[in-house]
Amino acid sequence: MNWMPIETAPMDGTWILVHGFKYGKEKCVSHWYCVVQWDMDRWYYGQHNAQYVRDPKYWTYLPDIPNVSRETPPWR
Repeated sequence: MNWMPIETAPMDGTWILVHGFKYGKEKCVSHWYCVVQWDMDRWYYGQHNAQYVRDPKYWTYLPDIPNVSRETPPWR
């Protein structure tokens, strides 16, 4: 994936994948990923823009959906 700085992300309602991290009490780094879209002044995820994401650092376009036949489940 080609990760880019969040400042360059599209802010036109396009759904994107974002990455961020947070330092905990023990100085550990916790990584997280989320699919979001920009709306008004925040990055939102979930139904009806009920939840928003704080401080994403990087973004990338969503990957293509795999081409899987309904007749052949991918786990067979």
